[in-house]
Amino acid sequence: MKSTKFFLVLAFILTGSGLLHAQILDDSTKLVYGPTTTQYFYENSIKYNLEALHTIDTLLDNMEKFGFKEVNDGRYQDLGNLGSAIRPLYFSSPKNIGLSSGYDAFKPYFKNKDQIKYYDTKSPYSSMELIMGGNGRASTNVEYSRNINPEWNISGTFSMITAQKQLAPNPSVPRDLMVNSTNYDISLNHRSYNGKYVLLASFSRMGHNVNEPGGIIADNMDEYFKYENASVMLNNAKVRDLQRNFHLYQQFQLTKLLGVYHSIDLDLQTVSFTDDEGGFAADKDHLPPALVDPTQTLDTARFNFLTNEVGLKGNAADLFYNFYVKNRKVKYFMDYLGKITDENENYAGGNIRYDFSKITNLGVSAEYMLGGYYRASASIHHKWLDAEYTRSRYRPALMTQRYFGNHYEWDNDFEGIESDELKGSVTLALPWLVFRPNLSISNVNNYVYFNKEQMPEQTTNAAQILSPSVDLNFVFAKKIHFNNNLTYATVTGKEADVFRVPELLANSQLYYQTPIFQNNLLFQFGVDVRYQSAYYAPAYDPVTQQFYLQDDFRIDDFVTADVFLNFRIGRANLFLKYGNLPQVFGDGYFASPYITGPKAALDFGVVWQFFD
Repeated sequence: MKSTKFFLVLAFILTGSGLLHAQILDDSTKLVYGPTTTQYFYENSIKYNLEALHTIDTLLDNMEKFGFKEVNDGRYQDLGNLGSAIRPLYFSSPKNIGLSSGYDAFKPYFKNKDQIKYYDTKSPYSSMELIMGGNGRASTNVEYSRNINPEWNISGTFSMITAQKQLAPNPSVPRDLMVNSTNYDISLNHRSYNGKYVLLASFSRMGHNVNEPGGIIADNMDEYFKYENASVMLNNAKVRDLQRNFHLYQQFQLTKLLGVYHSIDLDLQTVSFTDDEGGFAADKDHLPPALVDPTQTLDTARFNFLTNEVGLKGNAADLFYNFYVKNRKVKYFMDYLGKITDENENYAGGNIRYDFSKITNLGVSAEYMLGGYYRASASIHHKWLDAEYTRSRYRPALMTQRYFGNHYEWDNDFEGIESDELKGSVTLALPWLVFRPNLSISNVNNYVYFNKEQMPEQTTNAAQILSPSVDLNFVFAKKIHFNNNLTYATVTGKEADVFRVPELLANSQLYYQTPIFQNNLLFQFGVDVRYQSAYYAPAYDPVTQQFYLQDDFRIDDFVTADVFLNFRIGRANLFLKYGNLPQVFGDGYFASPYITGPKAALDFGVVWQFFD
């Protein structure tokens, strides 16, 4: 039955692509609308006078990578399923130096205001991405945009992630989901006829629901790889992360030298962990003792952030500047404590950039918040050199300072976290070769982390993270592509044990690409390979949605490989992929402590793009 559905979908795509091709031709069979007539930009290009326009991506490259961890070449740790809790492997300081919620395990799945695309379309544009992954995983992304008139555009996107439980699904439930997530946004942009006034507005919402397994219970290694027949710690635990952002930006350019702008943001986040409906009795053996209710857990935290920023900006010849003041109102509530935080944060900052050309510039930026918190950086960007140095002192997250739920309580007075970061890369590009060495050095002091007791703690000394990497990409005979990245990481200093990273992470991709059938079909056939060395990765606590240190479970080194076929027919891009091929010949690997990586599976995906 599944194979029948697959071929029906494929037949529809192949016939539909021909209809789509016909739709974008005029009476003389000349192409009228397409990827080059539809452009988009991000707010930062308007705010910082970059005026960078992007065209629609129609390439096949990396189409087979659809999970967040895959897209980022394994530089994240997750729980082995699409849409599961996730954390970056390598340290990077936050851009926000003020208070944050501290609930970041599902943050990568939320589209924030800086990721909103604002379109300028000459005709209505729509795109649909449908991915049917093996083992009950699926992803849908729908996008639509149209110009109301030459000055106004409205756009919207809708995304959904669903993933069946890979570990211990309930056989009586037809489709027992681990992850059910919806994410949508709507945006509006306006540019006046003379270009002096610009307005950008957007609303984003994510509702991310996860049935957490807690981890596998096993007496020996063989029992970890039973998947559907595994025993798990939690059978009734549920996590929900609801995030919303209301955003408005407007500017008026009085002259080229002087403009004024204002932006306002309302960010709302509600996070909950629940375990009730009769399942708590079995699950509580694998949860910390109850502090309030021994029969169920219903923990909820709510956060409100209202941000107002007013500034001046302009260009003096090749020099760009902007200066601003900002106010941020922060509120934090928990069920058992009521209102915990209600305060104002006040900032001042600015940016200066000198443009030598469209691709070469020097820049400095600084932001200061009353109370002694700051972020300052200097950067250089060139076609063969990118480098940036950043120094910051930022506030610890709200939930690490005050928390009271059914299983944990703490009240901390942490100091500001300090970091110095130097990042750079040099690029040598030839028609058949790209060689890019990269370097990242970080020095972190007063870092806040979750210790082996699953409680927040602050370091009293510093740690240094050195992470050099190299990209080496070849093209042979214009058809064979061999792309490679190798990252080495080492941590030193008195607090080195706090930063757990694999020493080596390697990614390789080899594929053959060529057009066939008189250039009517372009295809890629290849393999993606990833290697990660062994380390004691942080474990995950679903109660607080935090990764914490542990020394009991070592994730061994592993190699995984995905074989893929990407192809394009008309305006339809498609892929077939068999993921985690090595598991066919043996056991799988661990994504996190007590959590196995995904099983081998066949995935299928298609992207349709319509330009009128």
